[in-house]
Amino acid sequence: MISINKGLAIAVLTLAVGVGCSDNNTVNSLPQEVSQAAIQPSNPVTMEKQNPDNTDNSQTSSSQQQPLSVDTPKVPQKQSVAPSNSTNTDNSPTNSSQNQPVEAKVDYLKPVNDTFIIPGKRIGLITADTTRADLVELYGETNLKDDVVLRGEGTVSFPVTKVNSTTPGALTIFWTDKNRSKISHVSGFGRQWKMLDGGVGVGTSMSGLREILDEFQLTGFGWDNGGFVYIDGTKLSKYKDKLALRLSPDENSFAKHQKQYSAVSGDSIFSSVNPNFKPLDVRVSQMVVTFDKNISPDML
Repeated sequence: MISINKGLAIAVLTLAVGVGCSDNNTVNSLPQEVSQAAIQPSNPVTMEKQNPDNTDNSQTSSSQQQPLSVDTPKVPQKQSVAPSNSTNTDNSPTNSSQNQPVEAKVDYLKPVNDTFIIPGKRIGLITADTTRADLVELYGETNLKDDVVLRGEGTVSFPVTKVNSTTPGALTIFWTDKNRSKISHVSGFGRQWKMLDGGVGVGTSMSGLREILDEFQLTGFGWDNGGFVYIDGTKLSKYKDKLALRLSPDENSFAKHQKQYSAVSGDSIFSSVNPNFKPLDVRVSQMVVTFDKNISPDML
């Protein structure tokens, strides 16, 4: 028994020793296998992690780029559509211009703008052939007023038509007949009317007239034919039979300068350089213009 037990014990001991050696080899080999396993699987693990990541990243980046690539053009399209749709901007000037009052085009050939006088030829657009019916076309019926005026100390009557009588463009046409078909002469000019030669008109001062005519002569004040200028021999002498100019002193000059006024009054002829005219503020107060007729006393 004891020998059997010894043999058995020896066998067990031998087996234990063999097992222990194999275990030691296993233990000793584990670090190598583990290190190899740690190295070798690390690559596939890393690859597996990188590949999906790369795939995901590529998808993510592509998905992020796709909305950018899609949205980016859309945004400017919407912005470009906004101005293009804002045709109100393009139409607004048209609409504003349509809403604004339309200014009438100025025709400088119309008599309301043409206020130049050429004695014997025209007064604005009025000529020797102008009739009252023509005046209606030129000025409108509402701006005309018919009347009768006495001249020649009340011995001569003229049918007249007053044009724009309350404006600076006023004038009075004297007719030769009751039908108002032939002009005798024109007078009663407002301050807008000027001679084309020199610019003489109602309101021109005596000194200003002297600059245009040089020295001239006129009749004395204080009677029916007082203050008329002798045009013959002046720079306007070519109009001597078609134009009459009358000068008058300022209304207040009678009381302020009675001595000077008396010195240039009466049925006499005076020179325009007479010093007594200076304090009287003498100006053109009347113009008479004719076409095919000569100036006569009954026109004044």
